Amino acid sequence: LLTDRRNDIDYTESLNLVCHAAVRGDENVKRHVRSVLVPPGAQIQDSLLVQVGPILGWQPQRPESFTSAALNAAETVRKQVQRLAPDEEPAKIGGYGTSSYPVPTGRIVVHWRGAMHLIQALAAHRKMISDEALQNLLDAMLEMIVEPENLIFNRVALVTTLETFLDRFPTNLERHAVEVLEPLAAGNITEPSQGQNHAQATNSLNPFKIGGGDPVDLQGASLKFLCMLDRNRPSICPRLHDSLLLRSLTSANAEIRRYGLFAAAHGGHLTLAEKSTIALAGLDADPRVARLAIHAMVESGGHSDLDPLTWQIVIRVIESAVSSLDGSYRASASRILRALPDWPPEVATRLGAARSALATDILFSVRK
Repeated sequence: LLTDRRNDIDYTESLNLVCHAAVRGDENVKRHVRSVLVPPGAQIQDSLLVQVGPILGWQPQRPESFTSAALNAAETVRKQVQRLAPDEEPAKIGGYGTSSYPVPTGRIVVHWRGAMHLIQALAAHRKMISDEALQNLLDAMLEMIVEPENLIFNRVALVTTLETFLDRFPTNLERHAVEVLEPLAAGNITEPSQGQNHAQATNSLNPFKIGGGDPVDLQGASLKFLCMLDRNRPSICPRLHDSLLLRSLTSANAEIRRYGLFAAAHGGHLTLAEKSTIALAGLDADPRVARLAIHAMVESGGHSDLDPLTWQIVIRVIESAVSSLDGSYRASASRILRALPDWPPEVATRLGAARSALATDILFSVRK
């Protein structure tokens, strides 16, 4: 399905499955997959194969080629949104198609996920890209993230891919990234002026739904990036712990609360107010939010240095999970019990009862 019987319909899924087998199997399995998909001496043109190369142990023969590829990709990424004269043809940059809108000076052409395959392939080999070329590529991505006429799902994909470059993110570009993403993380998002906005595309009375993505997804992706950046550079985004993260954690919109908790799980340096708010989210009426709150407590280190009041909230969260019909919520409660070995003596009795209940749960994922 990846060679003789290749078909674009299921090629990506087949490649994912084979790579998963290569990762889970022993070295012989990985060697066999590598010999078939990326044999020695072969020129690899498929961007997906380039992307999975490191997983299979593939070593490119010309590492320096990724620098020139990054420079070319930067120019291509900047063409996700093109402002063209009436007789000018749009560039061919790959993707799922284009949208075209007339303007007084000609037309605007937006490429759906244009050039994303190039960026994702380069992200897997980012250590081989020169500093100058990498900065050029990241600059181009930030330009398209802030471009108001770009489709929301294009911008979400760019922010999500930007995360993969964090271990090589240039220091002199960090503040610019914060300037671009901070307003988006606060929900200050302008949708494209042409085409259907998200509200129109999701209106049940609209028979022709052609949307460009949900602004909430862009807000969540931006918030997560800032939290990940904050983990390594605590002072880079002062507003994050001043109000930005707390506002998302207490939003009336459950999806924004979920994104806020997911972002907090990837961050660090949480304030006491944020730790308490995350703990309270473990009692959220939406079980998806509640279990993400426990995940955020464990992953962010938000379960350490808790005050007595927050300890009471945490034990109440666990008791709430024990009686929940949501198996994932109960499994999350088991996980935090394992992550918190030192509990205050005043909650020992309640803790013991919860532990006994979870140890005899009907689900193995809870008991284990």
